[in-house]
Amino acid sequence: MTKQFLLIISVVTLLTACSDQKVTYPYDFVQTKAEDDNDMLLYSCGDKPNTDTLAMFCRDKKKEFSNGTFHFVVFFDQKSNATFPNNPLTAGHNDEEQLKHIKAVYTYNRLNGYSKLATYEANAWESKSSETDIQ
Repeated sequence: MTKQFLLIISVVTLLTACSDQKVTYPYDFVQTKAEDDNDMLLYSCGDKPNTDTLAMFCRDKKKEFSNGTFHFVVFFDQKSNATFPNNPLTAGHNDEEQLKHIKAVYTYNRLNGYSKLATYEANAWESKSSETDIQ
């Protein structure tokens, strides 16, 4: 066998082995809440979450959403600060104390395909959002 052939076999074996493994993300699940045909999942992500890793996480989550209309994934700085909004889920968080702890929000409308991740440099109260399309 040639070296090139062995290299190709090694790469194919490595890719196959890696594709079977589930990625472990640095986020802690807090809880989920469903209302009507919508749901919201709360996670903690620390003070400085990586936007690329958040986007990858949201792409994986999007694949899991097979029912319902609106799906929200909200990332808080700490697990103890993760709370649901005081109003219907589709209205989102609007309380200053809650917004000061939100680092990112992923919104997915399964019916029309809207899928965006909004990240905040400081938090949702003090910073303008930077949006990323999630395909």
